[in-house]
Order: sequence, then structure tokens, then C-alpha cells
Amino acid sequence: MACMNKFFGVALLSSGLLLGACVPSYYSEANLYAPGGALADKHEGPQLLGSVDANSIKAMFPIGTPRDRLAQTLGNAMTNTSNSDGTTSQVFMHSFTSYSRKFVETEILSVVYDDKALVSKLEVTKSRSTF
Repeated sequence: MACMNKFFGVALLSSGLLLGACVPSYYSEANLYAPGGALADKHEGPQLLGSVDANSIKAMFPIGTPRDRLAQTLGNAMTNTSNSDGTTSQVFMHSFTSYSRKFVETEILSVVYDDKALVSKLEVTKSRSTF
């Protein structure tokens, strides 16, 4: 009987070690936050917006800048609107999410173009929230 208990104990210990070795390492919390992991820091939208403020964006795209230049620099707008007075508007957005540091930063650039598709107004809005 003592031999059986010893065998059972060794078998139980061995199976636990084998099972532990079979569990993939990507279940480690640190690996989830590593680059490429499910909870890695993520950028969405044009990253250029993440590093600008109202003054720098107005220096990059002064009043009178052609609409095409913004499209070349920032890519596709999130929204495009045509107004009855012939003006158009676009909204560009960038967000940065850090799951490890538990915050989201968002930058929104609203652009109004005149009837010749030239920038007539720029507005930058930034926000930061934690979770």
C-alpha cells in the first residue's frame, strides 16, 4: 500500500510538471503587454497628430493650404462633409491606447475648406482619459 501511495504521488507530481510545461508562455501577463501582444500599446489614425498642438498644426497647414496637401500628409479623413454654402469639412483623428499604463489619448483635427478647397479654419482638440 505504501508503494502504491508513493507511486501515486510521483505520478501526480510528474503530470503537474508536464501540464505546466505545455501551457504556452503567451498567457504570461508581461507577454500580453509586449509589442505585438493582445494588450500592446496601439496607435490608430495618423500618428503625426499625436505629436502636434494647435500652433504646430497651423504652421504645418496655414490658412490657404490646398486640401490635397492634407490628404497626402494625413491620409484619409474620418469624415467628409459638404455644406450648402460651398465649403467642405473634414475630421482627422488619432488615438493612442496604453493598456499597461491604463490611458487613452485622442487628438482630433477639424478642418474647414473654402469653396476653392483651401484651408480656411483648423481646430485641434486633445483629450486624455484613464481606465
